[in-house]
Amino acid sequence: MIWKNKFHERINELWERAKEQNSKMTQVEYVRRLGVTRNALLGWLRGTGQPDAVVLSKISHRSGSSSLDLWYKLLCSAFWQR
Repeated sequence: MIWKNKFHERINELWERAKEQNSKMTQVEYVRRLGVTRNALLGWLRGTGQPDAVVLSKISHRSGSSSLDLWYKLLCSAFWQR
């Protein structure tokens, strides 16, 4: 459950950052870039879902960080909250 909470927080941060970088960015455009459905994104933003490794890699690439870095941050934060 901690993993889902942390991913939920992180994907919301990344979505907000994408909107700040491009004020015309819509959820439809964002999911098109990630190659996922809008329902998948909505689930992630609500904390009711999480991506597979391939999509996580695309998210990290789009956010400008490595997928290893993103995984590391999520796992470390989950570990320290135990």
